[in-house]
Amino acid sequence: MTDVAQRMDLEPVFQAYDFPAMIPALQSGRVDVIATGFSATQPRAQILYILTPWLMAPETLSVRPGFELKSWEEAAEKGLTLATIRGYFQLGVWEEMGNKMYTHSTQMKLAYWMF
Repeated sequence: MTDVAQRMDLEPVFQAYDFPAMIPALQSGRVDVIATGFSATQPRAQILYILTPWLMAPETLSVRPGFELKSWEEAAEKGLTLATIRGYFQLGVWEEMGNKMYTHSTQMKLAYWMF
């Protein structure tokens, strides 16, 4: 982000936002860019201009060593609780599958340009 700003003769300023506040911050003009791990979903594409992804990362499950879990479906069958950050696309999918969920907030840094 710093490199892009320098090429545009701008100075970036980074601000921390909780994940659910990112889109409202962009829509209101408090920030100019969301540059963080962000899933492109159909509802988001209807209200944002989403550029071509520059990073593709598969969704993964992280578990304790020695514990096997192969899918979200298996987690639902076993009655396990899945955790993610509030606002992530998985929540709707997990809810439809009957998974137990835990959500938490985290702060992401968003950029706006200083002219």
